[in-house]
Amino acid sequence: MKDKERIQLASVLLICIIFALFSLFIPFVREISDSLIAYSRSFQTGLPELISRSVFLYLTGLLLITYRRWKQALKKQKELEDVISNISPDVILVVDWKRNIMMCNALVKKVFGYEEDEVVHHTTDLLYGHGSSEEKHWQEMCEILKKGGLHIQLVTGKKKNGEAIPLEIIAGSLREGGGAVLLLRDITERKKMEHQLIRAEKMRLLGELAGGVAHDFNNVLAAILGRAQLLKKTFINDKGEPEIEASGYDLKKGLELIEKASLDGAETVRRIQEFSRKRKESDDDNNFTEVDPLQVIHDALEFTRVRWKDEAESKGIKITIEQRLSPVPSVSGRASELREVLTNIINNAVDAMPHGGMIRLSTLSEGNTISIQIQDRGTGIPEKVRDRIFDPFFTTKGPKSTGLGMSVSYGIITRHQGTITVDSNEGQGTTFTINLPVVVEREDREEKKEVKPVLRQSKRATILVIDDDESVRDLLCDILVEGGHEVESANSGFEGLELFKKKDFDLVFTDLGMPGMSGWQVSEEIKKISSTTPIALITGWKVQLEESEMMKKGVDLIVNKPFQLDQVLRLVHQGMEIRKRLENG
Repeated sequence: MKDKERIQLASVLLICIIFALFSLFIPFVREISDSLIAYSRSFQTGLPELISRSVFLYLTGLLLITYRRWKQALKKQKELEDVISNISPDVILVVDWKRNIMMCNALVKKVFGYEEDEVVHHTTDLLYGHGSSEEKHWQEMCEILKKGGLHIQLVTGKKKNGEAIPLEIIAGSLREGGGAVLLLRDITERKKMEHQLIRAEKMRLLGELAGGVAHDFNNVLAAILGRAQLLKKTFINDKGEPEIEASGYDLKKGLELIEKASLDGAETVRRIQEFSRKRKESDDDNNFTEVDPLQVIHDALEFTRVRWKDEAESKGIKITIEQRLSPVPSVSGRASELREVLTNIINNAVDAMPHGGMIRLSTLSEGNTISIQIQDRGTGIPEKVRDRIFDPFFTTKGPKSTGLGMSVSYGIITRHQGTITVDSNEGQGTTFTINLPVVVEREDREEKKEVKPVLRQSKRATILVIDDDESVRDLLCDILVEGGHEVESANSGFEGLELFKKKDFDLVFTDLGMPGMSGWQVSEEIKKISSTTPIALITGWKVQLEESEMMKKGVDLIVNKPFQLDQVLRLVHQGMEIRKRLENG
């Protein structure tokens, strides 16, 4: 209450006291009045009576006006309190120093589920817990508040239904020092955002690590794959027909296994690189095709059949698959990646049901989004680890699991512009929900055409190969020589520039990551010497550039490691076409 209002109230009380005293002395006043009246009559005047009644009327009017103003002030104060309570996003509590709640706003029902009268006269233990250590903390906080300070604290609240919620408490003392005002803020959404940011940062850091690992691994794979393909090619005659001696059959079979393993290794590297997720949307669109979600689900069930049927039945376990698949539109993406996500989730569901159970798959279309749900009746995910299941290398399966399955799935769905969420109760099962945008029809979308292998070029080319990795450099030279071209090599950018100044080359292959001088710098220097010489950048960093950016950096072609034999020869063909175009202006 303001000072002005206190003064008004004190004035009213004072007037009331005066009026009461006046009433007590009425008989005495009346005798005096009668005497004065008698006296005044003797003088033929009523002045004393007039004065007496005027004073009485004045005091009565003043009392009524003050009382009315006091009521209006109380009404305004109540309206102000209601407005503050209604517009505040926080629960407001007024408590005494023993934590007894004296007043609260209506938001307590929305946040905690209690009515106001269920909260008032209870301690704050009703809304958030206090242990023995918390009681000491409260006393320390009270000392701060009594000195006029503010206090901010994070605690775990509890709703009427027993659900725990994270709370932020901001406390300040009342002006009279009779207690404190607490603002209780539900920070559930803020916590979710923090977890998402932390997860995104982890993925970014892992992406940087994966990029370096992938680069080195790609160099190894390039050498293995290229050598295997070159050796395998020796078993094919000039007519393209197989020419295998009995003694060479096992060698060819071994080379085919090496080739397959290298391609599988390249796919593994590509999956690791998905963690970085730095590709441009246009690049994703160019690599994406229309995918039928129902077909992806069917394929994933077939891929995992050995787990949920054959393997389970061999152990005497029955796992049933229930499909509630509604027709849904196509999505834009890679079928192999989406299939991998569903395969991971189905395998996890099987692991969560060691005694059997049911896996339900369902689809739903809403607007421009389709949803895929995979639900199991397994053991569920403990609450303490639920927020970590998408973290890289996190697993609850022990040494038999790498902990990469769900983190890879998270990266894939994110790159598909979708979301993946989990809802699980320990002992009751788990539900994964995947949301993906439907395919956007574009007039300029063209079907990818299969590029036929180019094994030999019609024109012999003079090519300079620059790479600091000896195995990759020698492999490139051997592939190009096998393709009928003249090749010279250099193990650094500086050596490559010296060779280029001494001899005319039709085409230059250069690695990106080299000590001393990078591939970008080599390209810029060569373009200064000869602007019509095409430059092919070979890298294990998954470089993606727009055509304008490539021209600015002096690069005409890009090929990512590990490359295949036919891919390198096609690159030479493209480079010669570019050279002809540049020379003709």
